[in-house]
Amino acid sequence: MEFIKTGKYLQGDFKKSISFEEIKSLERIKVNQKLELLPGDDNFNLLKKYGEMGLKIIPIRRYSDKDWSQRKDFPNRILLEITSRCNYNCRMCPRQNLKRPKINMDKNLCFKVLDELDENGVEGVWLFHLGEPIMHPGWKEIVEYAGNKKGIHMLWFSTNGYAFDYDCADYVLKSNITFMNFSLHGTNAETYGYVSPKENYRIVRKNFDYLLSRKKELGKGPIFHIQMIDQEGTHDNINEFLETFYDSGEIVSINTLEYVNLPNNLYGLKRERPPVVKKCNRLSRGDCFIVSNGDVQPCDAAYNSEILLGNVKDKSVYEIWNSGMRKEMIELNDKEELYKIEHCRKCTDYDL
Repeated sequence: MEFIKTGKYLQGDFKKSISFEEIKSLERIKVNQKLELLPGDDNFNLLKKYGEMGLKIIPIRRYSDKDWSQRKDFPNRILLEITSRCNYNCRMCPRQNLKRPKINMDKNLCFKVLDELDENGVEGVWLFHLGEPIMHPGWKEIVEYAGNKKGIHMLWFSTNGYAFDYDCADYVLKSNITFMNFSLHGTNAETYGYVSPKENYRIVRKNFDYLLSRKKELGKGPIFHIQMIDQEGTHDNINEFLETFYDSGEIVSINTLEYVNLPNNLYGLKRERPPVVKKCNRLSRGDCFIVSNGDVQPCDAAYNSEILLGNVKDKSVYEIWNSGMRKEMIELNDKEELYKIEHCRKCTDYDL
């Protein structure tokens, strides 16, 4: 769930202490992908109400200029995993159960996919999935190639921050990346240590602080998406996390724990959800996952290609997206009968 400082949209004295339990249930303010307030009396009156409540931050929902979900014959949101290699082994990450190869995607294959996405037009491309993108030796070339594609309306990048040194930061700030996700996990080494190596926090925080200050100095760069995941060992740090980073003016995100079928992630089962899997948000949005070996998956819950739609080494994205398997999934999703697919029936993340 994404939050941003109230003072970005309203003038006032917003001093109420942040309570995640309070604000996570609030109706979200509608903004566009540039974080500009969308017009409408209802939207503005809701914002004004939150300001009168003294809230320092408000929940937001971003909307694109066009409703991409109406298009069914081509994916709209593509997670292009340029590498499945990583310098971390975070406790909640499905990499701990990853059975496919941990490899870099061939750069030319990556360019081929990006060409097709550009030609057809897509809402966004996320140049990451289950890996640390800067571990790909050609990551800068890939970012530059994707950033010059006019048919890609949003370009996302991500890092865990450990190897994201000043050179990486300076490159990203001058690139055409739209959103830059930075996984911080906490405000201190103790909380961070629940997820990743405790001793690395000082380096990660230094790299993040430089990225933030350098953006202010340059007056340009992508929108930062400052992220932590709500899980058992980090939950008590959420309010402090929001208080610490909200004033940056960037998005501060508290993400729901995913892949709750993994032993370390059972905390995520606390989410309330319907008992039967009828529809999947990822299918409805037109999400597509192309992983480092070229496999195309319909969702991140099938990270080991348990549902394999095809491989971009053999076929185009369009051909794969219009395959019999995906058509069957879409039909069942529209009929609210997704439980008829075995892997979907066991999924606990369909509502994210």
